Amino acid sequence: MHHLPAEKRIVFPEGNDPRVREAAAQLRSDALVTPILVEGDADDRYWRILYERRKAKGMTELEARAMARQPLYHAALMVAAGDAD
Repeated sequence: MHHLPAEKRIVFPEGNDPRVREAAAQLRSDALVTPILVEGDADDRYWRILYERRKAKGMTELEARAMARQPLYHAALMVAAGDAD
């Protein structure tokens, strides 16, 4: 018996874009991936990852928090945290 690989969790930082929402819905309906849409103000629970990686280069906690709220960084940090593939 073959086991199908788990669906990949793909994060889309442009979650407010109607085209991205439509594509994500299609991917979900085709059972190809589990889409994760970043919409509006992303929560900043990922800022610590960024801070730990950049504090030696002078990044402050405040800067890390602000950067982690930006959709592209938020998406990348979700991957870094293992919350998306």
